[in-house]
Formats: sequence, structure tokens, C-alpha cells
Amino acid sequence: MSSTPFMETLMARTKNVFEEIKLRDTLSLASIAGALPMHMVRDALQATSKMSERIRTLSREFVIYLTIFLCIFREKSTGVVLEHLFEGLDALFEHKHVLRASEAAISKARAAMGEKPMRHLFRNYCKPICREDDEYAFYNGLRKCSIDASEFYLPCTEDILKSFPSSENDAKNPQNCAKIKFGATVEVGSHVIFDVEYGTVNNSEQDFADVLIGRLGAGNLLLGDRYYTSVLNILRVKEQESEVLFRAAANLRLAPKKHLYDGTYLAKIKAGRRPESHASKFKENGQKYSSVVVRVIQFLIKDEKGEVVDSGRLITTLLDPAKYHASDLIRIYTERWEEESVFDELKSHLMRGAQDSLRSKTAELAKQEFWAMLIAHYAIRRIMYEASELAGEMPNRISFVGVKETIQRKTTSKPFSPSAN
Repeated sequence: MSSTPFMETLMARTKNVFEEIKLRDTLSLASIAGALPMHMVRDALQATSKMSERIRTLSREFVIYLTIFLCIFREKSTGVVLEHLFEGLDALFEHKHVLRASEAAISKARAAMGEKPMRHLFRNYCKPICREDDEYAFYNGLRKCSIDASEFYLPCTEDILKSFPSSENDAKNPQNCAKIKFGATVEVGSHVIFDVEYGTVNNSEQDFADVLIGRLGAGNLLLGDRYYTSVLNILRVKEQESEVLFRAAANLRLAPKKHLYDGTYLAKIKAGRRPESHASKFKENGQKYSSVVVRVIQFLIKDEKGEVVDSGRLITTLLDPAKYHASDLIRIYTERWEEESVFDELKSHLMRGAQDSLRSKTAELAKQEFWAMLIAHYAIRRIMYEASELAGEMPNRISFVGVKETIQRKTTSKPFSPSAN
């Protein structure tokens, strides 16, 4: 074969649709009622030795729910959130005096609890939720997942700067704010974040990928941008008994080794010798991670008028063109953008676009709030998944902000009643 034809596709983002009446009706049935059961909260406290010895004005179970609710009701005062939370949970917390808790008392209770219970709760609560019969969430039996990185700004207090140094030469924020950087793995079908690793401005996306890929598990199709195309990343995904579909960097050498009948071809990627190639971290397995064979799919990017605006290449470990059609993989790769919309849900809708900033003034509480924000997002997304099943819609056809606002309106009518079991 003398040349390899491009696979043409229109890589366009789709808008979410909020079924106003249908979703409002079903939300009360599939809502927060079972989203975060009490037994998981108590397990997290028990596992981190933070279980309350007795019922206090602000028990630690209540503090966990309150911290999560403060993320959902970010625009409300602490007192208003406290009242909403009590009314929604009065079956579990019968002590009216919690309504008189001051912000200072709440901060003290949060500080006494620390980060660990919230982190443990995220790790054990936030899991992929799509079932194998959710065809939109799988491809040939592989769960579609995406890996990417983002960041939140933090208040530049003295305590926070000790753990999260400020970034220099930040074009987006010339004030040089402190940041918490993180990598995340998202289930594409449901938009839930099910694994996260955080760090500082000194950490790279590859630092997060090293950890996240090691926890990926089997049966996944991992979508990723050009930053993740190292030999090490690809082979470690394969070691997890999963597959990759990444966009190749423009400068990545992909010389054809074997042309396939569908216009795709096989190529061998060799590990680089530079420090950032990860070879230094895996010296004992240098030969093992020296090269990998991938399938290369070339494509054109067209605008809404059908005019070509760019081109690119995808690489995948799905080598059989008869089983894994190139046109399918091109279409699936566009779903990687779903992770960007997840980050937008966190920043624009939960955090209200407040300079992408968490509110806590100490490092420990900022970490706690970080996990609480992720749990809040997961709980809403879980509700959306359950509501979409009742409404006969795909979860990504439902507006995140629409559901969040409906949850807020229904809070005082007890939508948040976790099981006491």
C-alpha cells in the first residue's frame, strides 16, 4: 500500500439537554435518598479512627454531610446550609441545637476531623456505576474511561502556601495563587470521577498518570490526550488488562510496520532516553518497557460546514481492524471531551466559577474540601444516572446544573435521607 487514507470525521461537542418536567418528576424517585448512605460515612470514620465517641453538638457524621452540602450550596451562607441539611436529615440527627452552631464551631469540628475520613470516603464510595448492559458506556465489552488533569486555586494563606506553593508565570492568574493540581479518571458513560491523585504545582500530569494507571484495573478502554502516549503508560495499561485509545503528539514518530486493509497501520513506539520518558523510574524493567506496537488511525477534523480544519492521529492497542472499526474508535475518542465537561461541572457549577478557588483557609481543610467537592459531584452524577434510567435518557443528555438546581429546590422536602444501615 503506497499511502494511508485519512479516516474522516466531524469531532464536534454536543450540548446537554435537560428534560425539565420528566426529570423533575423522576428526580424525587431516584434522588439523593440513597446517594450517600450513613454506613459508608461511619465506615470511613471508623477506618481512619475518627469515629465520634459520643453524640456531640456536631458529630463527625454530621460534619461530613455538612462539608459536602457546603459544596452543593456554595452560594448559600453556612447557616442556611446548616438548616437545609438538618431538615433533610432530621431522621438521623434529632438535635435541634445543631442549628445554633457557629461558623467557628463548624471550622473547629472540621479541623478535628481532618482530611483522612473524606479521602477514605471518596476512595470507597466513588466507583464506576454503569452496568454492562448500558451500551453507551462500553465498547466491545470495555468500559470507556478517560484520564486528564486539572487544578483548583487556593487562598494564598500562610498555612496553605506551606503545603501548596504558588505558581509562577501563570498567564491565567497573574496574582500568583496557590494551586492544588490533580489527575482524574472518569467513567465516560456516567461522567463520574472514580479515581483521583492530587499534588502541587511541582507535579506533572505524568506523576498523576503513574499512580492512576496503576489503579485502573481490568476491562477498561482508557482515552487520553497526547500527554499520555509514553511506552510506559501504554504497557502499564495493558498490564492492568485494559486497552488504550490516545491521541498521538504531532512529533511522535510512527513509521508504518504493517498496513491494514482499512487504511490503518501498525507501528512500533520506542521509549525515549530523556528523563521524562519514565525510564529512570523503572530501571529494573528497562527492557520490558522499551517498545510497544500500536495501531495508528489517521483522521481529519471538520467543522460544522464540513470543511477540514485540522488532522491528527490516534494510537490504540486494539489492533484487530475487523473487531475494532476505525470509524468507531474515532467517534469514541471524541468522548474524551466528556472529561473536560466534568471539570467544567466542578468549576463553573459547583464552585460557581469563583476563580476556580476552594474556600478553606488551611491546608488540611482545603484537602478535606477538595475531597468533599468530588464526593458532591459524584452524588449528583449518581442521581442523574438513576434518574436517566427512569426517564429513558442517557446520563450525558441531562444537564448537570439543571439537576443540581432541582436538588437544591427539593432539599427542604427531605431528598437527602441516607440509610441509617
